[in-house]
Amino acid sequence: MAKSVLDVIRKKLPKGAVFPEALNAIASAVANAGHGDLGYLRLEWTAATLLLDVKPAAARHVVPFAAVSSGDLIAFWWEDVALPPRVVVLGAHGEEAIAFTSLESFLSSWVGRTTGVPDLDEGPEYDRAKALGATPAEGPSAPLAKQFGDWVLAERPKTKAIDPVLAENLRAAIVRIVFREALASTRMPRWNGPDDVYRQWRLMVDPKEGVTWHNGGKVPFPAMEELREPLETLLAATGQRGKAATVTVDSEGRVFPDRRTTIEPA
Repeated sequence: MAKSVLDVIRKKLPKGAVFPEALNAIASAVANAGHGDLGYLRLEWTAATLLLDVKPAAARHVVPFAAVSSGDLIAFWWEDVALPPRVVVLGAHGEEAIAFTSLESFLSSWVGRTTGVPDLDEGPEYDRAKALGATPAEGPSAPLAKQFGDWVLAERPKTKAIDPVLAENLRAAIVRIVFREALASTRMPRWNGPDDVYRQWRLMVDPKEGVTWHNGGKVPFPAMEELREPLETLLAATGQRGKAATVTVDSEGRVFPDRRTTIEPA
């Protein structure tokens, strides 16, 4: 199983990058350890799309190779493919990334339980140094974390400005329909209106499938036809016409047509 995971990771490397051979030893150590002995980590490649908001060409330079139970992804980052990769931890909830200057530095911090990732630093007593072939050393690099953050900002796609009057009209129409259907739903946890606990609803828009949302599973949005026109207009205004997109509505009446754009109530 570990071999097939490594094969997938090899195929995801950016052009010109060299596969970090130490990952073979990590795979062996994980396969031979008991549950939790090395923390709560699993080797896998997972697309970082939801955790990394950069242009597609830049995204190819970040290759996840493991995940932890919280949803954080551990990834290689090649700012320069001619050099060995750094290691970054992409937070599942939008936290600032944790960064390590090399795979060896990450391993040393992992052994010393100083990664700053609870799922890696916790676990039963176990000879991690022997298993991972590393000795405890200093933890992550704050300067490198800032460097990675600056790189992400520099590689972030530009957003398209929306006319504020049009944006408010579309926001109001979409929120009205979503709130109505959320209140009418019997399959969702009860929601009593904007004064209730904070909630979000994600509308998945697909040119072929139409509009779906998660309500006891991924299902068609009940008022899909009524919602179609304001959604299509919004996606056209944000440069997403004809593309699969996710539009989020929250219980405070905000609409997020993409991860970089927020339409606040007027």
